[in-house]
Amino acid sequence: MHASTPKSTPTSRGATHVDRYIGLKIRLRRRQLGLSQDALAQAVGVRFQQLQKYESGANRVSASRLFEIARALRAPAGFFFEGVDQADARLFCGQDSPIGALLGTPDGVDVALSFSHIRSPRVRRRLLAMMRALADETGD
Repeated sequence: MHASTPKSTPTSRGATHVDRYIGLKIRLRRRQLGLSQDALAQAVGVRFQQLQKYESGANRVSASRLFEIARALRAPAGFFFEGVDQADARLFCGQDSPIGALLGTPDGVDVALSFSHIRSPRVRRRLLAMMRALADETGD
């Protein structure tokens, strides 16, 4: 591989921001359904460590494996690509991304899922204000 080839090119061997985005979508859907990594791994015929690698974007998911994962998660395969064109996936899944950092933790996934279920814009704004105040107080 030529030294100037960007990491996100199809010829690159390493995972790309799109691989991390797909992994994130797998994790979110699995958590949304209340499935453990072990349960999903068993359903698709891999070890849970392999599923962890898929979810983190460390390993790419093949098309056939993604099809099996989609079936186990009761989602169309296209679900895992939704939004990747509209938003730069690096903003969501980059290693230095605040969103990637949030969703890279079990608590962060729970926060995101819980926040998405709050219907009232007023309650969402109040919760956000509280979170900002807590972050300011802790110096983060």
